[in-house]
Amino acid sequence: MFKYKKVAENLEPYKIPSTTNYKYKMDMGEWSLPIHTSVTDELKNFNSLYRYGVLDDGFNNLINLIKKYNGLTNKNETVLLTNGSDNALRLILELFATEESKILIPVPSYVHFECMLDTFKVKEVKKPYMNYNLSNEELNDFLLYELSGEYDLCYLVNPSMPVGHILTIENLKHMLSSYTNTLFVVDEAYIEFTKNTTCASLTEEFNNLIVVRTFSKFFSLASLRLGYLMTNPHLIKLLKPYYNYKDITKIAVNCATQSLLHIDFYDKNRETYFELKNYVIDNLEQIIKVNDKITDYIMKDGMYFTIICKDPVDLKKHFDSYSIAVRNKDSDIKGAVRLTINEKEVMEKVFETLKKY
Repeated sequence: MFKYKKVAENLEPYKIPSTTNYKYKMDMGEWSLPIHTSVTDELKNFNSLYRYGVLDDGFNNLINLIKKYNGLTNKNETVLLTNGSDNALRLILELFATEESKILIPVPSYVHFECMLDTFKVKEVKKPYMNYNLSNEELNDFLLYELSGEYDLCYLVNPSMPVGHILTIENLKHMLSSYTNTLFVVDEAYIEFTKNTTCASLTEEFNNLIVVRTFSKFFSLASLRLGYLMTNPHLIKLLKPYYNYKDITKIAVNCATQSLLHIDFYDKNRETYFELKNYVIDNLEQIIKVNDKITDYIMKDGMYFTIICKDPVDLKKHFDSYSIAVRNKDSDIKGAVRLTINEKEVMEKVFETLKKY
C-alpha cells in the first residue's frame, strides 16, 4: 500500500456551505456592489487563454500599484501575488509551520486557516477564546497577555471574523516591538470595511510581520482568485522556493490593475457600505426591542453582522423558508447567526423577513 499522512484520516475538511436554491446568498463573505466598467471590459476583451500569466510589464505594474495602494516605499521585492489570499496563508505555513513551532490563533478566527494548519505537524497550537463583548482595547490587552507564552507564529485576522474586533496600527506596533521572536501574520481581508488603514507600512519597520490581503472582498474579484502578501525582502527570499508564479493568471492581473487604477470608484462603494452599516444597526436596534427571541447583535468592523438569538437552528430555518442563506455560527459564539451585508434592497428583504420571526 502506498504511504500517506495518516493524520488525514481524522482531519475535518474546510466546508463551503451550499447555496443551491437560495435567492439571497448572505452566508458568504464576498462583496456584491458594482465593479468598475474597465474591469468588465478586460473580461470581455481577454483573449490570452492559451498561456499562463507571465512576469511582464503588466505583472510588475500591478506590484507597483499594490505598493502605492498600501503605502510601501521599499523598492526591493516586498510583495508576492498569490492565487487568492488562502494560498498566501498556505505558503506561509509551508515555510514557518515546523515540528518545533508554537502557534497562537485567537478564536473565533478564519476557519480555513485552522484547517490548513491541521495538515502540518507542529509542536503546539493554542486557541484562546475572544469574547465578543470585549472592547477593542480589552482585546488588545487580552492578546498581549496571551503572547507572553512566547509563540513562534501568531495569526491575527484584522478585523476579526465573525466579531469584527479591530486592532490599531499602534496596537500592532506595540506587539511587534514587544515580541520580536514571534512572526505575526495579519490577515486584512476586510480592512477596507473599517475606518482603519492597512498596517502594511510596518513591514518596512519590523522584520517579524507578514500582511495578507485579497482582491476577493472589497474589489469583488473572488472568482479570479487573486491575493497577495507583503513583508520584508529577507522573508520574501525565504518564501520564494515554495512559490509558483504560474498560479497567477493574466486575466486576474489585468482586472486587479484596473481596480486599483479606479480606486475613486471603489471609495464610493466604501461610502455606500458605511451607509448600509448604519441602516443595519438601526434595524437591529428596533428588532431586539420587540423580539425576545433575539437577544443581542454584533456589528463592529467588517462586512458582516451577527445576530445572537435563543435558537440559531430555528432562526436559520426561518431564513431558509424565505430563500435567504445565512451562516449558523453557534460553534463560534453561543446563539450566533452571521449574515453578510449586501445591497440596500437585499437588506430590506432580510429585515422584512426578520420582523416576521
